[in-house]
Amino acid sequence: MEQGVIAKKRNIFLQDERGNKLRVTLWTKIASEIDNKTNSLKTQPPVLIVTSASVNFFKGQAGVYDVSTTRSSKIYSNLGIPEVSIETYYAPWCKA
Repeated sequence: MEQGVIAKKRNIFLQDERGNKLRVTLWTKIASEIDNKTNSLKTQPPVLIVTSASVNFFKGQAGVYDVSTTRSSKIYSNLGIPEVSIETYYAPWCKA
């Protein structure tokens, strides 16, 4: 990203199976793509997989983490495989 250029930024919050909240900061193309993918879902929360990201404590708050994407990050949503099915694996702890 060039200095002085306005870029789209989107913060989303994810929750893992332990109840930890993860703030994910998305930039430019990834931010636009995730808007398109999640806006089409009306009946259930999206399942997102984030790879190659940097994880830190969010402003020092216990149980809240900040995940920043990088140039090599990939985000997958609703892959349609049993491992990421909300109904099968995550319904007991997922707070939609």
